[in-house]
Amino acid sequence: MPYMVYGKYAQDWTTGIICPVHKKGNQLEGITLLTRNTVCKIFSNILFERFKPYTEGMIGDYQSGFCAGKSTIDNIHSI
Repeated sequence: MPYMVYGKYAQDWTTGIICPVHKKGNQLEGITLLTRNTVCKIFSNILFERFKPYTEGMIGDYQSGFCAGKSTIDNIHSI
Protein backbone atom coordinates (compact mmCIF):
# COMPACT_ATOMS: atom_id res chain seq x y z
CA MET A 1 0.00 0.00 0.00
CA PRO A 2 2.22 2.83 -1.22
CA TYR A 3 -0.39 5.48 -0.33
CA MET A 4 0.08 4.64 3.35
CA VAL A 5 3.88 4.89 3.11
CA TYR A 6 4.20 7.99 0.93
CA GLY A 7 1.03 9.83 1.93
CA LYS A 8 -0.21 9.97 -1.65
CA TYR A 9 -3.27 8.41 -3.22
CA ALA A 10 -4.60 7.85 -6.70
CA GLN A 11 -6.16 10.94 -8.29
CA ASP A 12 -9.29 9.05 -9.35
CA TRP A 13 -10.05 8.37 -5.67
CA THR A 14 -11.09 12.01 -5.35
CA THR A 15 -13.91 11.71 -7.88
CA GLY A 16 -17.40 10.54 -7.16
CA ILE A 17 -21.00 10.98 -8.17
CA ILE A 18 -23.17 13.23 -6.01
CA CYS A 19 -26.68 11.83 -5.76
CA PRO A 20 -29.56 13.81 -4.26
CA VAL A 21 -31.52 12.00 -1.56
CA HIS A 22 -35.04 13.21 -0.79
CA LYS A 23 -35.65 14.45 2.75
CA LYS A 24 -38.83 16.06 4.11
CA GLY A 25 -40.89 18.30 1.84
CA ASN A 26 -38.78 19.62 -1.00
CA GLN A 27 -35.44 19.28 0.80
CA LEU A 28 -32.65 17.27 -0.75
CA GLU A 29 -29.38 16.08 0.75
CA GLY A 30 -26.44 15.14 -1.43
CA ILE A 31 -24.45 11.97 -0.84
CA THR A 32 -21.30 11.09 -2.71
CA LEU A 33 -20.97 7.68 -4.28
CA LEU A 34 -17.35 6.65 -4.69
CA THR A 35 -17.65 4.58 -7.81
CA ARG A 36 -14.05 4.21 -8.94
CA ASN A 37 -13.03 1.21 -6.91
CA THR A 38 -13.67 -0.74 -3.78
CA VAL A 39 -10.24 0.03 -2.31
CA CYS A 40 -11.17 3.70 -2.13
CA LYS A 41 -14.35 2.91 -0.22
CA ILE A 42 -12.50 0.70 2.23
CA PHE A 43 -9.74 3.28 2.68
CA SER A 44 -12.33 6.03 3.29
CA ASN A 45 -14.01 3.94 5.98
CA ILE A 46 -10.67 3.21 7.66
CA LEU A 47 -9.84 6.93 7.73
CA PHE A 48 -13.29 7.75 9.08
CA GLU A 49 -12.96 5.24 11.93
CA ARG A 50 -9.46 6.47 12.79
CA PHE A 51 -10.45 10.15 12.86
CA LYS A 52 -13.71 9.63 14.75
CA PRO A 53 -12.15 9.56 18.27
CA TYR A 54 -10.36 12.85 17.60
CA THR A 55 -13.38 14.66 16.22
CA GLU A 56 -15.78 13.52 18.94
CA GLY A 57 -13.86 15.62 21.46
CA MET A 58 -14.13 18.70 19.22
CA ILE A 59 -17.90 18.60 18.84
CA GLY A 60 -19.78 20.28 21.68
CA ASP A 61 -22.57 18.65 23.68
CA TYR A 62 -25.14 20.92 22.07
CA GLN A 63 -24.21 19.90 18.52
CA SER A 64 -26.57 17.21 17.26
CA GLY A 65 -26.75 17.64 13.50
CA PHE A 66 -24.85 15.01 11.52
CA CYS A 67 -23.73 13.23 14.72
CA ALA A 68 -24.35 9.50 14.96
CA GLY A 69 -26.91 8.60 17.61
CA LYS A 70 -28.14 12.18 18.04
CA SER A 71 -31.00 14.11 16.50
CA THR A 72 -32.17 17.69 16.52
CA ILE A 73 -34.80 16.64 19.04
CA ASP A 74 -31.92 16.23 21.52
CA ASN A 75 -31.31 19.98 21.22
CA ILE A 76 -34.92 20.71 22.11
CA HIS A 77 -34.68 18.53 25.22
CA SER A 78 -31.52 20.33 26.36
CA ILE A 79 -33.29 23.72 26.45
